[in-house]
Amino acid sequence: MPTAFFVDRNDLIGAEDNDGAPVADQSASPSRAGVFLNSNWSYEILGMTRVPFGLEVAARVYGRQGFPAPRFVIVDANDATRTIQVGDFDGNRLDRLFLADFRVERSFAVANVNLDISADVFNLFNNQTAVQRDTNLSELLKGAVLESLSPRVVRFGVRVKF
Repeated sequence: MPTAFFVDRNDLIGAEDNDGAPVADQSASPSRAGVFLNSNWSYEILGMTRVPFGLEVAARVYGRQGFPAPRFVIVDANDATRTIQVGDFDGNRLDRLFLADFRVERSFAVANVNLDISADVFNLFNNQTAVQRDTNLSELLKGAVLESLSPRVVRFGVRVKF
């Protein structure tokens, strides 16, 4: 059973006076309140090569552990409103993040001009991982997804060099 305890603002974001507890910076953006930047592992793999027909192909794969999403309740006390963290700071995390992007490009020489035609696909596998959730257990929306990854996007481009 999770324990509930009173904490000050620093304790809620994990800075518990050098006692060995995890520390995570909270996003400074008002629209991202409650997003704590901390992951124990991450990776990024990038690669590009030229293949037949003059094509350049590139890919990027990125992943990381989900950020902490500490649960809390807000309680009115006699002297002030209190935020009470429920359970450990690191006891609840968002889902792991996995992204893959892909790019293909070809250059053409036309008179005195070079044209580079490209296509990019972002979020290739169309993952809809939640990157922000409501963790206030006092609200009806507790656990609701507040923000998720952008859906797959395909971009076509032409660059003219002269």
